[in-house]
Amino acid sequence: MSKKEEIFKATVTLVATNDLTKAATSRIASEAGVATGTLFHHFKDKRALIHYCFLRIQEDYAWNLLRFFDLPDKSIRKHLKKAIKASLDYWLRNPSYWNFMRQVR
Repeated sequence: MSKKEEIFKATVTLVATNDLTKAATSRIASEAGVATGTLFHHFKDKRALIHYCFLRIQEDYAWNLLRFFDLPDKSIRKHLKKAIKASLDYWLRNPSYWNFMRQVR
């Protein structure tokens, strides 16, 4: 796993389990197993790191939903039902993502 991936996972976990204000960059770096300088090599500052995590989760969520709209079914009702179910499924499978997004919105 890349250092950037480790930083992402540590950030999401710390923010989700604690609080955005308690997720200091030094603590994130420590949890990710990297030096603080390495964290700042990948991200300009904490705001850029949080923004990256937000966009990454948002993109993952969107791709998760988009796969349901490639089905040959023409009924909008069926597509929406599938999308709602997929949405609920996604957040239930990724509670740390849900908690992270809830805090940074």
